[in-house]
Amino acid sequence: MIVAKNDEEKRSKLWRVTMIVSTLVIIAVGIYFITRMFVANPLEGTWVYENSDITLTVADDGEAMIQGSDLFDDSGISVDLRYTFDKSDKTITIKSDQKEFQQVMEFFEGADAAGYVWGTYGMTFDYSIENQHLTLSEREYGSNLVFIKK
Repeated sequence: MIVAKNDEEKRSKLWRVTMIVSTLVIIAVGIYFITRMFVANPLEGTWVYENSDITLTVADDGEAMIQGSDLFDDSGISVDLRYTFDKSDKTITIKSDQKEFQQVMEFFEGADAAGYVWGTYGMTFDYSIENQHLTLSEREYGSNLVFIKK
């Protein structure tokens, strides 16, 4: 109705309000994406191992959980893990106090895992994320674990 009555003052006021609101929305969206890109944990989420039903769930608070029927003979056991990661070096160190974690790595690595010392020492991987695929590369022996984002 403002346009039909040709009320220039009200139309100008409406235009200013529209521009202010749209500018604030654009700024808020920009801040959200910049925060997600530079501050967020790129590993956060649920990842499924490409060769089986093993699921790696990574939380933002340094905790992760791995579970799957292939690991523990359908017993429903899950292993709680602690991790630290360095975004600049693209490394992740996974630690666990549980003996089940030894079984997890034996499943992934076969005979190579038998020589690893677990517990508080953990294991460091280089990580790479491309097209919803997380690749963990063992630093000493070069074996790869590939997970797909769920």
